[in-house]
Amino acid sequence: MKKKYENKIEYKIFNKWQKFVEYLVQNISSDLNYIYRGQADPYKWSLIPPPFRDEKNHVFSIHFLSLTLEDFRRNIVGLNSINPDKLSEDDLWMYGRHYGLNTPLLDWTYSPYIAAFFAFAQYFDLHEADKKHIKYVVVYQLRNQFDKATHKFVKNYDTVMEHDMRGHDVKEQIDENFELLSNGKYFVARQKAQRGAFTKLTAEPWKDIIDYLEKEIKNLNIIKAYLINAAEAEHALASLMQMNIQYATLFPDIDGAVKHANFAQRIDFHAMWKLAKPIIEREEVEE
Repeated sequence: MKKKYENKIEYKIFNKWQKFVEYLVQNISSDLNYIYRGQADPYKWSLIPPPFRDEKNHVFSIHFLSLTLEDFRRNIVGLNSINPDKLSEDDLWMYGRHYGLNTPLLDWTYSPYIAAFFAFAQYFDLHEADKKHIKYVVVYQLRNQFDKATHKFVKNYDTVMEHDMRGHDVKEQIDENFELLSNGKYFVARQKAQRGAFTKLTAEPWKDIIDYLEKEIKNLNIIKAYLINAAEAEHALASLMQMNIQYATLFPDIDGAVKHANFAQRIDFHAMWKLAKPIIEREEVEE
């Protein structure tokens, strides 16, 4: 099946989970240089915030989100010691997104391992009929070239970095419409645990990130995708749990404890069934 962004961005394929881990160890020098996003389906799912997927009437979506934000602001008064009146609109979007609120934000993380966990966990939770067409899960890697002060995207990042090394000053060309929301305001424990970040296209939030980079930035070299064999899901999730990357730590609350209890038992059951099934089938044949 054709990949979603085939012929647009670079894909690296890993048929074994361990090969992906080895690649990260050898090639990723700093975990602040990139942000990552994991998805179960690299063939159908676009890099678009949930409210705008399959939505044609963007005016309606923007109006809907505006009402959603105000309703959310009213209803969190007095919860978790948060005073919504002291939070900016973007702070509210980030806060709500971690609890499933419809927002114009796209979720990312500074950890490729956490991104991989979400990709495999999504795949594991799909119905068998939906899994049939998926051969690989995907982890997207976007170079973090957002200005530290404004969190706006730097168009001439390579030039700035080159001149910085030589001690020269170069004025950054800032894209006002592409933002990274990750300013250290970890008022949500989930965001800190997940090392979360968000991208936001302010002018046209319904646009696909890849399409935006191709048209507005004219640079797709800053994003790539890692395809990991979906059949490695149980092995990868068990490995990630040994790294303490699991629902209980990524969602440090009652909801996370429930998610982990349900999820971990299912993975253990699947692993046991894989071992037991051939024996049971062999015994049935012998009878």
